[in-house]
Amino acid sequence: MRNCYIGAQDGFSGTGVVDDMSISVSDTTILIDEDLNVLHDDAELVPVGARFTTEGITTIRAVTARNANTQFQITIGADTTGTYTVTVNGVTSAAVNGTDTLATLTAALVAMSNIAADDITVTEPSADVFLIEFKGVFLDTAVTVSATPTDLDNFATTTVHVGGKTWSLSFTPAVAAGETITDEDVITYLPQRIIAKVGDGDFEWTENDEPTFDLDRDRLDGVRAGPEVPMDVTTSSVLNFLKSSSGQPVTFYEALRRTGGAADWHNTAEDPCEPYAVDLFILDIPPCGSEDAEVMYFRRFYPTSRRGSIKDGVLEITGKCNSLKPEVTREALDLAVILEEFGLEA
Repeated sequence: MRNCYIGAQDGFSGTGVVDDMSISVSDTTILIDEDLNVLHDDAELVPVGARFTTEGITTIRAVTARNANTQFQITIGADTTGTYTVTVNGVTSAAVNGTDTLATLTAALVAMSNIAADDITVTEPSADVFLIEFKGVFLDTAVTVSATPTDLDNFATTTVHVGGKTWSLSFTPAVAAGETITDEDVITYLPQRIIAKVGDGDFEWTENDEPTFDLDRDRLDGVRAGPEVPMDVTTSSVLNFLKSSSGQPVTFYEALRRTGGAADWHNTAEDPCEPYAVDLFILDIPPCGSEDAEVMYFRRFYPTSRRGSIKDGVLEITGKCNSLKPEVTREALDLAVILEEFGLEA
């Protein structure tokens, strides 16, 4: 199996729409319409680690960060002689003067009982306009925020982003020369995925059939199809780490447990109420150019046991697939396309 790779992927999928008119070469961030994401299991957040393509471009990009924070904008206006207060999730700040600076507004917010210094970022995109972004304990959540003016005739507020819905993605690779991503282009989201060289490991599966044999006076007679039986799968690999460190790829253990770096992985089961499952796959890339590549998918794998051995340096995982047999494709694919699809280097 020296030419084989083993991988796992989740059930994330969906579409989105670009909401950005200023994308250029070398950009690694894109704005998206938070209200037009149609995501797997009605999710509102695009997972870090998910992959996507944009309309008319085959390049597959990986999400390295997202922003789903609430952003609230305050515009003081020409009349600055009055005061205003800011209310966040039911807690109201002390009065802030219309002439006060960004630093004074920030201090007033941080002085509130439900906000710490790391929970907000306040910027001033233009004169007398303040943009508050909620993070920290408010990360990826919808914050109820308002501002009440007193004797500020031109005062105005805008909820730029309601929070709890992804509106910005950071990604890799960067936009390359010749690639054009424009406003309102469709985004197609792809599953989160991990892949590794099999090496000294192994991957075994058993396809089970249980036909019913009918008897006629105790003699074998007809045969009928019996009940469907799930595939048995056992995979073993070198035991390195169970948990990934910050910035490292998700481990197989995390992916199968939906924990740690894989906490945002989506269930591949058709019914979201079913227990968590992943799709396993084997990619075989023969070294000879005359041979076609083969991909085998083992859909909806449910681990039933995990055995680790420090002495042998092995992690063995056993389980069943809610499918009768693997899905197999074999065709003469362009090697460059295969490498990009599975995130491998030449």
